[in-house]
Amino acid sequence: VEALRSQATLTFRKKESDCATKTFPGTPSGNHLCLKSGFQTDFIYEFIYTAKDPLVLGLGFAATRDLISFFRFQPQDDEGTPNPIYGAIKAAIGEGQSQSGRFLRTFLALGFNEDEYGNVVFEGMNPHIASQGIPLNVRFGQPERSMGQHENAIYPAPEGPLTWGPMLDPLAGRSASNMDVCRQSLTCPKLIQTTSGTEFWQGRMSLNITNSSGTVDAELPPEMRLYHFASTQHTPTTSGSTGMCQNLQNPAPFFETRRALLVALEQWVLEGKEPPPSKYPKISDGTLIAPNSIGFPTIPGLRFNGLISGLAVRDFGPEFDSLRVSGATLKEPATLGSSYTMLAPKVDADGNEIGGIRSTAIQVPLGTYTGWALRRAGFAEDELCGLTGSYLSFKATKAERIAAGDPRLSIEERYKDQAAIAAAVQTAAKDLVKQGYLLPEDANRLIAAAQAK
Repeated sequence: VEALRSQATLTFRKKESDCATKTFPGTPSGNHLCLKSGFQTDFIYEFIYTAKDPLVLGLGFAATRDLISFFRFQPQDDEGTPNPIYGAIKAAIGEGQSQSGRFLRTFLALGFNEDEYGNVVFEGMNPHIASQGIPLNVRFGQPERSMGQHENAIYPAPEGPLTWGPMLDPLAGRSASNMDVCRQSLTCPKLIQTTSGTEFWQGRMSLNITNSSGTVDAELPPEMRLYHFASTQHTPTTSGSTGMCQNLQNPAPFFETRRALLVALEQWVLEGKEPPPSKYPKISDGTLIAPNSIGFPTIPGLRFNGLISGLAVRDFGPEFDSLRVSGATLKEPATLGSSYTMLAPKVDADGNEIGGIRSTAIQVPLGTYTGWALRRAGFAEDELCGLTGSYLSFKATKAERIAAGDPRLSIEERYKDQAAIAAAVQTAAKDLVKQGYLLPEDANRLIAAAQAK
């Protein structure tokens, strides 16, 4: 124990990019980390030590595959227990959001969508707000961790192919895609990926749809659609709080559009009905560009610094398979190599994203809605603030706007009265229904809510 303790290191840094390696003093303990001056919210603390007895988390992929396969194809289990729903399932759809969405991506990349008998497990998939894999098939994997700009920045997760179709990655020295294995076994599902603005800023979403240098759009496979919910955060807030961020979190909804797309996925799988066209920012139409060039306006009270979560080629040692996010990480922290180019969605004069599906809240805005947020003082100020976005309302009157130096038009300059807002919401909602991005019943509810305010 003493030998292992002597190999452990505790370092700190205020910003993720800082390189401080000062070791903190404290009372030796086999179970706790102690710091005489106390831990501060302004710092990243990184503790590296030798551990033992890892759980075999990769079994979760096999367990999911075998459970779904049993319900679908087996009349009874190995002990003779009958399958209560044998023969009743037409098809299976895997839906997951955030961590469970990342689970689906890795499940597919590792070939688990083929069961032991060669059957397709899921005919359809919807990995939602999940722009990278999950380190479950990794020794000492921690599924709750997600690599961000400030926290967990050097941690396995976005390795391997992030594009769905084949793409040459000269930095990693390979050409691959997230569908390579299922394509070889003819077990690829019909797939709909849905994403928020936060995935571009914190989750390297642009590497799902571009090459490594950010110069060319990636081609989507024919059995896939991709939809970006413009100017939304990872999960829309209902709290109206700031937390450790500088601004209120982003309340712009995407639930209604996601509902419509889940119905579209079901119809695609069961009936062969094509879903609406993919809609997301692209290099080719100028809606996906360098993060510091997105055209964000200078808005009093909402700071923008163009910071985006980066990614470099990482070397975790010879026992780690970065292509499949599998194995053992013997280098902690990993050795960093060349960096990828990250891009972000372009915005309009209000700071709201242009590319993707713009909900009624974004088409008829009451403020600026972003997929990113910055940390406030005392919490590594101006670093990206977790998986949250920002919201800053428009001024009520022209006079207030001019006095504040706000370049965004005020509410009274945009809308004559509440009836004008309701009419604009009605027009936007009906157009979204026509395009297939909103169900009629949800459109009616949104219109009624706008009329009732």
